[in-house]
Amino acid sequence: MSVLTVLMLGLTTGCQEKNNDTGFLADPVNGEFVYNNSCSSCHGAEGLGATGPNLTTGLVRTKTDDELKTIVNDGVGSMPGGLVATDADLNDLIAYLRQQFD
Repeated sequence: MSVLTVLMLGLTTGCQEKNNDTGFLADPVNGEFVYNNSCSSCHGAEGLGATGPNLTTGLVRTKTDDELKTIVNDGVGSMPGGLVATDADLNDLIAYLRQQFD
């Protein structure tokens, strides 16, 4: 593999993180977009909570990626499920949550 190829691969994957539970690459930058559009109205722009719980208190850290996905997909308490449309967006959201609140 040439040096140029290695550099190009690094540039195209630089903003992606490996999701620990699934091993899929996820993009926390897109995850922030998903969070802002699907989650921040209840959890607040900084995750401090509003009608939804505060995400900065370690709540994210205590859950596995699969548990977080189940919460987002199925809902819990007063939180409705199905707020994230695709598996890719869900993986990206989890990467963002881990980056911001883990």
